[in-house]
Amino acid sequence: MVLNKVNQKKLLEVLPLSLMLTILFGIFISFKYILDLKNKGYTALGLINELLSLKIFLLGFLIFLIIYLIVYLIRDHYDSVGKFIYRYRYLIAISSLIFLVLLKINGSSIGYWSNILPGGSDDGLIFGVNRAIRTDEWALNTPMAISQFLNPDRYLPYFNDIFRGVKTDMFIIYGQPVWDLAGIFRPFHWGYIFLGMERGLSFFWYGRLIALILVTFEFLLLFTQKNKLLSLSGALLIALSSLVSWWFAVNGLIELLIFGQLAIICIYTFFTTNKTWLKIILMIVFSICAGGYILVFYPAWQIALFYLFLPLLIGLLVLNRSKLHFLWKKDLVIIIIGLAVLAIGLFYVFQKSWDTIDAVLNTVYPGSRVDLGGYDWKALFRYPISLYFPIIEPNVLGNASEMSTIYTFFPLGLLLSLWVIFKDKKRDPVLIALLVSLIIISSYYFIGMPKLLADITLLSKAYFRSFLGISLINLFLLIRSITLMKKLEVNVAAFLSISLTILVVVLNVFLDRAYFLYWMLPGMLIVSLISFYSILRKNYKLLFIPVILIAFSGILVNPVRQGSGVVEKNVFLKEISSINTLNRGLWIVEGLDYPGTNMLTLAGASTLNSTSVYPNLDSWEKIDPKGEYSDIYNRYAHIKINLVEGPSNFKLDFLDSMIVNLSYSDIKTLGIKYIVTTKNLNELNIPDVELQKIYSYAEYKIYQIIN
Repeated sequence: MVLNKVNQKKLLEVLPLSLMLTILFGIFISFKYILDLKNKGYTALGLINELLSLKIFLLGFLIFLIIYLIVYLIRDHYDSVGKFIYRYRYLIAISSLIFLVLLKINGSSIGYWSNILPGGSDDGLIFGVNRAIRTDEWALNTPMAISQFLNPDRYLPYFNDIFRGVKTDMFIIYGQPVWDLAGIFRPFHWGYIFLGMERGLSFFWYGRLIALILVTFEFLLLFTQKNKLLSLSGALLIALSSLVSWWFAVNGLIELLIFGQLAIICIYTFFTTNKTWLKIILMIVFSICAGGYILVFYPAWQIALFYLFLPLLIGLLVLNRSKLHFLWKKDLVIIIIGLAVLAIGLFYVFQKSWDTIDAVLNTVYPGSRVDLGGYDWKALFRYPISLYFPIIEPNVLGNASEMSTIYTFFPLGLLLSLWVIFKDKKRDPVLIALLVSLIIISSYYFIGMPKLLADITLLSKAYFRSFLGISLINLFLLIRSITLMKKLEVNVAAFLSISLTILVVVLNVFLDRAYFLYWMLPGMLIVSLISFYSILRKNYKLLFIPVILIAFSGILVNPVRQGSGVVEKNVFLKEISSINTLNRGLWIVEGLDYPGTNMLTLAGASTLNSTSVYPNLDSWEKIDPKGEYSDIYNRYAHIKINLVEGPSNFKLDFLDSMIVNLSYSDIKTLGIKYIVTTKNLNELNIPDVELQKIYSYAEYKIYQIIN
């Protein structure tokens, strides 16, 4: 059968997208395989030879044919498929979440404990790699959640003595699931409460991801004149960005993004609807969002995002002022009742956690931290090379989490917003409000501010985290500008795209040359060129191709795993749990660094030198009654304990890490009952302390203090 010209055109049109999707799928299924070969010592040439084998080629060709056929069939039904997904997006989202939760799928790097625990093995990893660098997730946040299920006195207690070895607030700092009224402000912890640990962990991971995509999509519809494809692109660029993915499980970043956007949606809808029942529901949702935002209790990101959400809210209300209406008799009553309920809820939490909040605010670190800004500008252009961080972590540059960023397409958003306002003379309130906010936060970040001004603007507590606000403002400027601008001519768009691509890629190569490898160049060039061109031409279908590639990089950051068997099945932890159940007492880990100091908490053992998310002053003052070392232990800290013959003393290792040289004589002073160590303590001459070795496994030994 001879193909007519129409069918030939269709076949050619779907070819580029099919090739890109095949490459994506190939990276997905070979990612772990490539890393395993790399860990076995394969050189770059060796890796290429393995991947260019006939077997791989035939498999890749088969995958390409299948994808090509699917894309070809969908192409003619693009509108109907898009309408179907949009119409049933909530049903699809809920069904996907139920499926993931039932299978106990999560994105935790908890499997890395298999490299630390004696007899450790990880049989739950499905795809990807455990991120060692994310210790605040797999070595702290997730163990804290697990410890909530191991308390023998109460289910998901508000106060637990497993971490820090003393009564510890589990809700307000590194907020954990609690069976308490306060849990109403932590909806993504409800899975823990009603589904248990493993399915709760799954709900925590993917409930937030799905919610973030949905909420961001709905939020962007308000600013894109309801352009669905552009809004979806923006939602994926945020929800699956490098920065969000690397910080996905800690410090409440996801919650802040969800609560902030959803609160604005609630406010806008409240003032544009006449339905009383809907206003009541919106006020309830707003109260939960507002409370949840406040109780994240991480000022740096809260303030950074405030500089995004406030101008967006102002701009949105001014833009739609003709649609707004306020019914004094009904609306005011609903607002007052809603805010009163919010105030009561916050009062309940604050009075319950006030001692904790006061302790944190009065710490040496991070409570007293004040920063006046004045940071490097390089991060503005690092977005192309950050796509490779999941494959090769940028250790030569720094921490992958700290180096990660959002793909903002800078400086295009800033340039287009100025073009729309001054050239097209569209005095758009959203763009103007965002630009004013950008001037303020950028002045702090890049230039620096006097202390008084930094305090007034609250940015002194945002320090380098304020860059999050700068990144998102630039992205929202871009999305809003695309919506309002006219598409450029082909020649102009091509010239500007090539120029911007050269500028951004060259800057990446030279600024990060210690990390840059030449095989990264084609990907950076292709993604940048297509992105800039499709934006300038307002071709949203073409733009969606690089957006998929960018989002895929975010997907690669966290592993896909099933359950938490790596700790629940561990023989060593089971023995600790058994000992602790029969005769509960205070434990320490001696001679080990973080994160090994937190391993006993995975068995429910009350551990004195597990991470102090806020200071344990009562314990340390027992061995430092004069407060000589208070500046060292009055902080958030990972704690290493060494047993020594001389007097106890404290040493600051890093801002968030300290060493306690604990005198033999102070073991009893602190009420320690069990010691886990790799040393043979029976060889030590410890006066007035009788030790009995009660268990040993591999290099680890457990000693009990008898008298």
